[in-house]
Amino acid sequence: MIDKFIDFFPFFTLIADTLLVFILVYWLIFRKKENDKIIVFLRNYGLILAFAFTIMATGGSLLYSEYAYYPPCKLCWFQRIFMYPQVIILGIAVWKKHESVKLNAFILSVIGSLFAVYHYLTQRFPDFIDSTCRIGETDCSFTHGFDYGYITIPIMALTAFLYIIFFTSIWQKYNK
Repeated sequence: MIDKFIDFFPFFTLIADTLLVFILVYWLIFRKKENDKIIVFLRNYGLILAFAFTIMATGGSLLYSEYAYYPPCKLCWFQRIFMYPQVIILGIAVWKKHESVKLNAFILSVIGSLFAVYHYLTQRFPDFIDSTCRIGETDCSFTHGFDYGYITIPIMALTAFLYIIFFTSIWQKYNK
């Protein structure tokens, strides 16, 4: 049963990455048209969508470590440090329609994204990137999978961080 979920996350990441490219291009083309249906949808539900991505990312990381027994490395823990609080921050923001969340979520996601990119580079280029981080036997350059030619756990985290950055920015831009 766990294997089905483990296989789902890379596929979902592939779909999410593709959709993010289309959404960004669409937004760049139609951002001036504030009555566009998709722009209105993003404006109205951006915060909820960002919250949904934090829940999926947090749940996915816990599923990988607690049920699939993939031990997190040091860089995984840093990414978690910047993702997990956002469940609470964005959850409260959705519940209370709090506008100041954008800066908090944005900063946490940008820093988390930097850790995810560095982690991915240590996996892809272990001879060129000095990755001496270890927790026990878990080396940061080790990959638990390499799906669709690019997806690893740090890419899954990066995808979630990028969505959070985009959705909270859009929500804040149109809800001033």
